[in-house]
Amino acid sequence: MLKTKNDAIHSMRKSVALFIALTMALNAIIAPLIIFNIGNPQLKQEPSTTTQIEVSVNNVPTTPAAELNTEPVKSGFDTYTESEAATIVDACIMFSIWPGDEFGMSPHHLRHWVSYMRIRAGVAHITGYCNDKNCSHIDAGLFDIFKAWPEMDYPTAQTGAITDCMHAASKKGRHQPHWLIICDIDEYPFMPGDTSPGFLRRFVENATASQVLLRTMFFGEVNKRVKPNQTLFDAYTYRMPTAEPDSTRTKSLFRVDLIDLNQNQPNIVHAMLMPTGNTVVADPGTLRLNHYWGYRLHRPVSELQRDNSMTRHTD
Repeated sequence: MLKTKNDAIHSMRKSVALFIALTMALNAIIAPLIIFNIGNPQLKQEPSTTTQIEVSVNNVPTTPAAELNTEPVKSGFDTYTESEAATIVDACIMFSIWPGDEFGMSPHHLRHWVSYMRIRAGVAHITGYCNDKNCSHIDAGLFDIFKAWPEMDYPTAQTGAITDCMHAASKKGRHQPHWLIICDIDEYPFMPGDTSPGFLRRFVENATASQVLLRTMFFGEVNKRVKPNQTLFDAYTYRMPTAEPDSTRTKSLFRVDLIDLNQNQPNIVHAMLMPTGNTVVADPGTLRLNHYWGYRLHRPVSELQRDNSMTRHTD
């Protein structure tokens, strides 16, 4: 009886020892497989919740920073974001600069125009349209948006650039008062009573019309030509005694967020058809367009009036 009991105990111990040996053997086999499986993504595919985007130099967005609402707009006299600004003023210019130009415009004059519009007038964005066959000599970095606009017959090139600019600007300004002014390289908006930086933005912040037409004040002098590195302000300090009539040569400062882009614009260079609001003609003593007509004015100094009020801006 005692022997039978001892035999049972001995048999049980063998079974336990065998069980332990088998368990250890299995662990030795399974553990490396588990570790390998965790460390090898090819053996363990988990569903991904993150979209991977491959970024390279070729697919980085080229949108200028000034077009993005989250970026500061540097106007030269102030720094603000579009969401903080009560009113936005943009500008467009189409220009043609080439060696031998009869009027003598150069990249220097283009830089001066851009500097004036940003610092003195206070515009937020400037779009430039280069109407030359080759625009490689133009510093595209002057502009928030720069487009090569190949030579076409006038006025096709200018009306096309204005239309393109209006469509681009309207996409940004439907949510707020958004003004647009379109000038030439020899045209400068000017307020005799407010020459501090940002005058144009202050003007539109108080405007009740949807379009303001600026009358032209011609500056120039017969047989006098501007030098390559001389500003138009310094070259021509004589002007006509009065501005042009409001029926000719006006330029428009208008609410692009209110314009009907599908409407035919028969006189797009000088005025817009505004479906909303009213159009007013600015008093030249309040706001006008100084147009540096230069030697083309064909008037002697004796018939002109001395005016050097613009020479203070020489940047």
